[in-house]
Amino acid sequence: MPDEWSGAAPASTPWETDGGSDLAVSGTTKSGSAERIQDAAVQVTLLTGEEIAVFGHRTLADLIENAPESFVGGERTYPILGIRGFARAGDYNTRILLLLDGHGLNEPWNNYAPAGTDLPLDLTQVERVEILAGPVSALYG
Repeated sequence: MPDEWSGAAPASTPWETDGGSDLAVSGTTKSGSAERIQDAAVQVTLLTGEEIAVFGHRTLADLIENAPESFVGGERTYPILGIRGFARAGDYNTRILLLLDGHGLNEPWNNYAPAGTDLPLDLTQVERVEILAGPVSALYG
């Protein structure tokens, strides 16, 4: 009988044998402690700085457009981000929570998340982007 059927833990896991730095995600919990992607309460897409450089993403909208289960819409004046099929026309990303090292980047007046050239961040300087798809209010209140 295989170990997964008996409930016994496998002798080794891929993240224990090869260093596992690709599968360990930090900052996905409210406490900011390290957590494996498999243990996260929501779907997590992790993009490294190397991937951002290789694909040539210049804006957050470029990055989101190429992430799984994500899309970018809008009327060419402002990118409207959609995650898991949800985006409202004219919403200007108010249902997107944008964090940089745990600090909110949403505009304080109407809570829109900058996604185009209005985001004051050079993506070539970004080490990692974590996209959490789903209800994150349990994590970030």
